[in-house]
Amino acid sequence: MHIIDKLITEAREIIRVDRGEHVKPIFEEVERFLAEHKVPVRSTYESNNFWKYEAYPIHGFSNLATIIKDELLPNLEGVTLYNYVFRYIYRINLDRYSLAVFTNIFGTGQNSKYSFETFEGPGRLNKELTMQYVHPKYILEELLRKMYMPSNYENLGSLIEEKKSLLAEWNRLNPKVNFEAKMEEVDGSFKKDQTSLMNKVGKILVAADYDPSIPVYIGSAADIAKCEHIARDMFPELEVTRNASKSFFDPRTINHIFKNRGHILIKIWELLDHEIIPILPYNTTRMVAHISVVLKLALTEHITYDILDFREIANEKLKIFIFILQKEQDMLAKGIYVSTLNCKYIGRYYPVDKYITNMRASNAAKFSSNNNKK
Repeated sequence: MHIIDKLITEAREIIRVDRGEHVKPIFEEVERFLAEHKVPVRSTYESNNFWKYEAYPIHGFSNLATIIKDELLPNLEGVTLYNYVFRYIYRINLDRYSLAVFTNIFGTGQNSKYSFETFEGPGRLNKELTMQYVHPKYILEELLRKMYMPSNYENLGSLIEEKKSLLAEWNRLNPKVNFEAKMEEVDGSFKKDQTSLMNKVGKILVAADYDPSIPVYIGSAADIAKCEHIARDMFPELEVTRNASKSFFDPRTINHIFKNRGHILIKIWELLDHEIIPILPYNTTRMVAHISVVLKLALTEHITYDILDFREIANEKLKIFIFILQKEQDMLAKGIYVSTLNCKYIGRYYPVDKYITNMRASNAAKFSSNNNKK
């Protein structure tokens, strides 16, 4: 190890030990509060984030902040509640260090209708506490995205192992979800109006072929606007709806559904303004997304419909996800899997943390402007 690298490693260890001694008593109280109020938290964490919980309240996001102020903070010296993004993210901070980050996956509203899956497990620090942990499939969604990002290719081995672990935990919690039971492929059966639109927009968008009944694509906002103009010339009664998914890690994961007289023509995921995705290198007639991207989108769909309580649709989307997962495994076994390193990448990389920082700045500017008008 280079001498500078060694010094950095030693310095980090000193900071980690010092932080643990300083933070531990307060973290214990925060952990106890999360357990008592059954606030779902993430079960996994980076080694340098042991003293921080990622929390995802299901109901009463803003009400919980009031409870924290009234019940927890008066007993903890030097601890504050920091409203990072209004109605979306707040933090319990000790000085400038966050002990818990609360994220509202339902946008900026007070959710009282929907829920998501959790499971019970011992506390991270106090093993006698019973915590509510978010289901591993939500963490898997984030991991699958990381796996096709070129910046993570060097860490692909550890990500693959984490993927296996999350799938095993999912199967343990839901034994009826059998990832090994062979799923039969269902041939795509598209109607004439869908096919006619596909012939037009297929030259603009990236194909994500995973749903046998709905042609699925990926594009940018500009691509989608262009396709909507084409579709309106073809279908005067066209309806386009913009749908937010229930993604834990990125609120920008949305899709647009094109309908003609109530019949779905196509679905387009608006990703390319904030993601770069791999596309297959050998297709010269159209752009096709790598299977790793398709796998992630299929899981996002299952998660969204599951949270919205559309059980039948959620189960169908889960079958699609399992089929793609098996297809990926089969391609790897046969040696025909195309590495993402051999793919062309398209889109724009706009990290979610930067997006949230900009959202915070925008909210602060609006707040300041409103105050100046008074």
